[in-house]
Amino acid sequence: MKPIQIFEAAHRRFINKIIEEGFKIVDLAWINKNRYCIIFGVEKNLLVTFKRELFHSFGTMFINKNSPEEGDTINYEELKVALHHNIEEIYTILPNGNTYMIKAQDFLMKCEHWTNRARKEVRSAPIKEYEMVFKI
Repeated sequence: MKPIQIFEAAHRRFINKIIEEGFKIVDLAWINKNRYCIIFGVEKNLLVTFKRELFHSFGTMFINKNSPEEGDTINYEELKVALHHNIEEIYTILPNGNTYMIKAQDFLMKCEHWTNRARKEVRSAPIKEYEMVFKI
């Protein structure tokens, strides 16, 4: 399968996959220029993101200068919106289709708080805390 290049394709594939698996969608909300999707379900709400790559320097910034650990980053403003809508799980899709999941509460407990170069508040958590749930 070809690598996923744009977030719309990633979200579309993800939505099709969860519908196939029986997830019942009530509504969708797109935030941050459609980079994030909140999926409102009958039983739970989800936040879905597409990343062109992981946060490669997570380990060197937050663990030690020689750590190869990678992380996932979410803009704080979008995270606040998602949490306001009671999301229970966060999904991150990579270009190879690998889809990772972390419970929202676990993300909050394990994330690092920092400000990026664009002066935006972000939250980052180690990808090892996520579970690889499927490939789309």
